[in-house]
Amino acid sequence: MKKLLLLLALAFAALTGFTQTSKTVRGKVFDSSHVALPRATVKLHIEGAKDTLQTITNKEGGFSFDISSENKMWLQISYAGLETFQKNYTLQDLGTDLNFGYITLYPFVKTLQEVVISEPPIQIKEDTIDYKADSFKVKPNSVVEDLLKKLPGVQVDKNGNIMAQGKQVTKIKVNGKDFFGSDPKTASKELPADIVDKVQVIDDYGDMSAVSGIKDGDPDKVIN
Repeated sequence: MKKLLLLLALAFAALTGFTQTSKTVRGKVFDSSHVALPRATVKLHIEGAKDTLQTITNKEGGFSFDISSENKMWLQISYAGLETFQKNYTLQDLGTDLNFGYITLYPFVKTLQEVVISEPPIQIKEDTIDYKADSFKVKPNSVVEDLLKKLPGVQVDKNGNIMAQGKQVTKIKVNGKDFFGSDPKTASKELPADIVDKVQVIDDYGDMSAVSGIKDGDPDKVIN
């Protein structure tokens, strides 16, 4: 009889001890509009525990864990498109019922890096090829001839003759106006390269074409 009483006493003590240490941790998860978030991922890590407890919220946004430790704990809640919630807790923070209460997840805000859109070095239009001058590096104190040698599709021979897309360049203009008459070699050797913002290779059908809009015959190659 004494043995039976002793066993009953030990069993009652063990049950009492379990009742004292086993607790339920609970809470509810909502978005910033206070709409419940079902199927949010909830992780609970208890200090000293080997594994992290994990669950998902129910249709009311609720979750719960049964724990048997009073150590510090770390809670993480994640949901697609919303910022992850993370916080450390102790029993003193939560009270005896271990209720996390209402937890709000806010929209995820991603800061985009500044995007700089730069002008391409070469642009091809109907009758014109534009070259962005600073995309083609030349040495200090270079002249336009040195710049022209860097441009794809443009060639300058040893005598200073300029070819563009296989045709002789007949004229060099500055801001649309004739420069050094009809001698492109002189213009290319006299003009400094560092004042040039853009080089245009133009199919020139003549003055009448500019007025009438009718493009007829074989155009001259002009550099502006």
